[in-house]
Amino acid sequence: SLIVNEIALMVPYITSLTLDGFLRESAVKPVSNIMGLNKEYLLWQKLNVVDHIDILSLRDCDINDRVLMKCLVGFSNVKVLDLSGNHDITATGWKCLADTVNMRREKRRLIHLIFQNYKYAIDDQIGEHLASMFTAIQRIDLRRCQLSDAAINRFACMFYYEKDQPTAVLLEKLDLTECIITQEGISKCIEINRIKSCDIVVYKSMEVQKEKSVCCCSCFK
Repeated sequence: SLIVNEIALMVPYITSLTLDGFLRESAVKPVSNIMGLNKEYLLWQKLNVVDHIDILSLRDCDINDRVLMKCLVGFSNVKVLDLSGNHDITATGWKCLADTVNMRREKRRLIHLIFQNYKYAIDDQIGEHLASMFTAIQRIDLRRCQLSDAAINRFACMFYYEKDQPTAVLLEKLDLTECIITQEGISKCIEINRIKSCDIVVYKSMEVQKEKSVCCCSCFK
């Protein structure tokens, strides 16, 4: 944890921080020790009080709800946040992040959220919280995730009923490259793009796998 604390002391002087895999749990040192679930740990505290970080990448760092809640202000203060591969973030954690982003609308800097390679299907609850950030974030990257029909429906409803929303949808790009989506979900993606008259949802439908009733999508440019 001394190395992490040294990194924390650098936070006021850097604009980009990549710790991909560095905070991952190991047999040698439990993640609770590495990540400072004790009072002496500085990283989350430092991130919570600065507002100049452009990129924060925490891919595959075993981030869970408890850790996420320690740095909600810090996460909303970076421009690009990458939480890919952190499979223990549940709907509870996403709700807290979404609430923070929306409540700090005038102060938050987050414009690009990346959450790739989730090993579970993004369900209705997580989809709801991600969709609630469409009014605050310009780009969300969910590449190589599996999305339930309920999650896709949550996304679609933000555009179907945009006029009824108290705040306009700011989302400019929803990247579903190589995602697993049913044909029904693909139809909703097509409808979103039709409503907005532009390719907000980035995808390219592949051959439907009939035995699983899913379709893998890849990006087109």
